[in-house]
Amino acid sequence: MIVVMKPNATEEMVQAMVRRVEEMGLKAHVIVGEERTVIAAAGIKRDGHQEVLESCAEVEKVVPIVAAYKVASKETKPEPTIVTTHGLKIGGSHVGVIA
Repeated sequence: MIVVMKPNATEEMVQAMVRRVEEMGLKAHVIVGEERTVIAAAGIKRDGHQEVLESCAEVEKVVPIVAAYKVASKETKPEPTIVTTHGLKIGGSHVGVIA
């Protein structure tokens, strides 16, 4: 599942949420975006996990993920990834052709 933190969440709040996620037996992966931070929580989800996390004041919402590629999905990081190599941009709206 993805824990979307509120835009005003501090680093301390994010780290406290990471600890809470890990106490639930889940692995936490923090992703810092331009507007907000999200925490990808991977592992075996138990009943009540989503509700407990949603009840936290610093959490905007919790989104369950059903995709097999959870960390790479757009639900985790909606903005496109652009990689620059040798001065060329690949990804996003930039098309790279390799021959």
